[in-house]
Amino acid sequence: MWGWRKRWTACLMACLIAAGTMGSGTVKSAAAEQTKDEEERQYNLSELKVSGYPNWQIANAVTDEFAPVYEPSYHTNDRMVKLQVKDSGMLNVEITPWSDEKAVSVAAVYDGSKKFITNTWKDGDRQIYRKTYVKEGDIFYVKLPQSKKSYTIKAAVLYNAKKIKSGPDETTILGEGGKCYRTFQLRKKSIVTFAYGCLIPDAGNVSAYVQKKTGTKWKRTGAKMKLAFSGKEFTYGLRKGKYRLVFQMPKTQALIFDYDTQGSFYNGKYGIKKSSAKDLKKVEGYKAYMADQMFTDKTEKARWYRYKKKAKKKQELYLYSAGNSGKVKFTIYRRGRKKTWKKISLHNASKKYKLPKGKGTYYIKVSKSSKKMNGSYEMIAE
Repeated sequence: MWGWRKRWTACLMACLIAAGTMGSGTVKSAAAEQTKDEEERQYNLSELKVSGYPNWQIANAVTDEFAPVYEPSYHTNDRMVKLQVKDSGMLNVEITPWSDEKAVSVAAVYDGSKKFITNTWKDGDRQIYRKTYVKEGDIFYVKLPQSKKSYTIKAAVLYNAKKIKSGPDETTILGEGGKCYRTFQLRKKSIVTFAYGCLIPDAGNVSAYVQKKTGTKWKRTGAKMKLAFSGKEFTYGLRKGKYRLVFQMPKTQALIFDYDTQGSFYNGKYGIKKSSAKDLKKVEGYKAYMADQMFTDKTEKARWYRYKKKAKKKQELYLYSAGNSGKVKFTIYRRGRKKTWKKISLHNASKKYKLPKGKGTYYIKVSKSSKKMNGSYEMIAE
C-alpha cells in the first residue's frame, strides 16, 4: 500500500536483519563470485593481514573482492589460517562455503599461542566470529571444518565510531562496560530514525535512550530502548537542538548502527479545529491522497484533516504511526452523521479501512495519547 512512497527507512531493517554482518547488502552470490577471473583469486593463503575500515559498506566491498579460497587439501591436514590484526576495533571473521556448497560443521578459533577460544557461530551458510577491542599486533588462528568442501575467509576490523552522522553508512559502536555517549545536532524539527543491531550473540544486553541538552543539563526524551541481536528500528519526533544517544552495554558487545533525519517529509499543513481542516493532498503521479506530520514531546494540540470521496470510486483509508513512545489517536467522522465513524490508537502500526460506497466527506482528528508521545503519522486514501 505504500509502494509509491520512497523512504530511506523502508529498507533499513532489512539491511540490519540480513546484515549486521559482512555478508549483508554487498555480498555477491557464490555463482557470481565464480565468474571472477580465477587467475586473480588467491588460494590457500596461510596468513591474512586484517585491516580496519570505517563502515560495513567499505569492509564488505574490499573483503568480498579479495577473499581467498581454501581447498580441502589445506584444511583436511589440520592446517590453520593465521590472522594478523593491523588495526584496532572489532574483529569480524566470516567463513563461507565456496560455490553452492553448504557448511556441515563449524570452524574453530584460537589465540596467538594457538589456545582454543571458541567455535564460530552459524548464520545461514556463513560461520562467524567477532571480538571487540582487538588491537594492532594481535594474532588469531582459524581452523576450518574437516570436510571435503572449499571455503572462503573474509576478515576485517571495524573501527569504533566515536562520532556519528546521519546517512546510510553502517558503523560500529563498541560497548564500554557502562554508559557511552554519541552526540548529534538537529538544525530543525525532524523525524529521526535510529537502526541498531547487536553484533555478538549472548554477549550481554544493550539498552539506549535519547537525551536533549537543555541549558547545561541533559534530559531524557522518550522511552528507553532495548536492543536485540536481530536488529530494531526506533522513530522519534525531535525538536531543533543538541542531542546525545546514551548506550549501556558490556565491553564484550558491539552494535551495528545508523540513523537518518527526515525534516522535509513531515511538514504538511493541518487545521487546529474541524472548521479549518486541511484536505488530504493529491500525490503526483498516483491515484492517492495523503497527509503526514510529526509530533514532538512538546506538541499538544490535535490536528484536523478532511477527505472528499467521489460517489462511484471504491477507496480505502490507510492510517500509520511510528514513534518511540505513546500512541497516535485517529478519530474519523463522516459529515452528516452524529456518531464517530471510526476511532483507533496506533503505536508503530497501521490500519486499513474500506470507505463506504457513495459520495462522502470525512474529517480525521489526529492527537497524542500522552504528553510525552513523539513520532510520526501518515494517512493515505487510495
